[in-house]
Amino acid sequence: MAISLKVLGSGFAFLLTLAVGRMLGAHGAGLYFLAISITSIAGTIARLGLENTVLRFVAYFHENNDWGQIRGVLRYALIWVGSVSLTFSITIIFFAEKIESFFLNVEGMTLVLIAVAFSIVFFNLMTLFSEALKGLGMSSKALLVGSVVYPLCALVVVYPLISMWGVIGSGIAYMTGTIFASMVGLIIWERALSGQPSATQVNRNELRASSRPLWVSMIIIQAIQPWVPILLLGIWATPSDAGVLGAATRIALLISFILVAINSVLAPQFTVLFKHGEYAKIEKIAGKCALFVTTLSAPFLITFIFFGDLVMSIFGMDFSTAGNILAILAVGQFVNAFTGPVGLILMMGGREKDMRTLSLISVIVVVLMALLLIPNYGVKGAAIATSAGFISMNLFSVFMVRLRFKIWIFPYFSNFREFNRKNV
Repeated sequence: MAISLKVLGSGFAFLLTLAVGRMLGAHGAGLYFLAISITSIAGTIARLGLENTVLRFVAYFHENNDWGQIRGVLRYALIWVGSVSLTFSITIIFFAEKIESFFLNVEGMTLVLIAVAFSIVFFNLMTLFSEALKGLGMSSKALLVGSVVYPLCALVVVYPLISMWGVIGSGIAYMTGTIFASMVGLIIWERALSGQPSATQVNRNELRASSRPLWVSMIIIQAIQPWVPILLLGIWATPSDAGVLGAATRIALLISFILVAINSVLAPQFTVLFKHGEYAKIEKIAGKCALFVTTLSAPFLITFIFFGDLVMSIFGMDFSTAGNILAILAVGQFVNAFTGPVGLILMMGGREKDMRTLSLISVIVVVLMALLLIPNYGVKGAAIATSAGFISMNLFSVFMVRLRFKIWIFPYFSNFREFNRKNV
């Protein structure tokens, strides 16, 4: 069920991007992606790293049937994240014109940015409810809130809104989707905890200690890696280039969407297994997951490499020669799928500081390559930098998981497994 919902959500998100690309062209889509990139970066910062902390602690307290602490964890996160998110939204609205002026070749982004500004608040609330539901073991409902509702709602309204207000309508559609998804998340959460005890005071120091290193990691993984290359294209290239990269990124994500769905199911399981020290079982599950995801992802990789131009042409003629961009991004996403749930293992195993270190290494790779390649190679350089970041992050994570937990993520390779045993 969880995988089916993730497939459905990825499909809706893809159709939303397709609608934006076909109705607005590369230039209009570029303005849309630039605005979304700014709010996404701000939103990730505003979550304070608490989304994974919520997942981890809700799963832990659920194992102990401590409903007061479960409510307390989410209440703490909602108050802090909601307050910081609202501050970011208001700040972006106030400085929207100055933000646009920062991009040399961009005009017309101010109103789009204003239209999506409050999506920071609602997207973050949606995310917290989704992660909390995962912690309760309600993976299907979590994916419904976090992956299905917002792109579906945005897709329903995007055509009439773009028809009336152009690129500004695309921003309003996106914000509408996040508002509706956060409301659905609240309703499902309250029903799930109906009749349970009220919230009790949580150990705030413990939550902060967990969230701080994860905060840095999430900023890098969810904000800098996917969105900074698009922002740099807005500075050094054109909105059309940003639109092409945004569309290609959305398609390339289809390679690893299955891993995201499986991670939502595995997260609470890994929390419990780590609690009991069952590393061998974690290794077995992670290995099967990596093999399963790799097998399903391989056809996507082959298609995107050899038929990239054809795939990109569905967005319109402005995108029809961007097959090489899609191929480059697809390689990075395939490595993400191939290495399985390594990042999840580190986070659920309490190695937040290791995740932070690896994330910093990865972002250095992304930023340096972007600075070196984008001025000379434009959108192709941005795609290379993005993929290099994903590849470095995941490969380093594989070896960190091996170092910290003696878990080898590829046990289905018998030769490597034998080597692994002899060298422990």
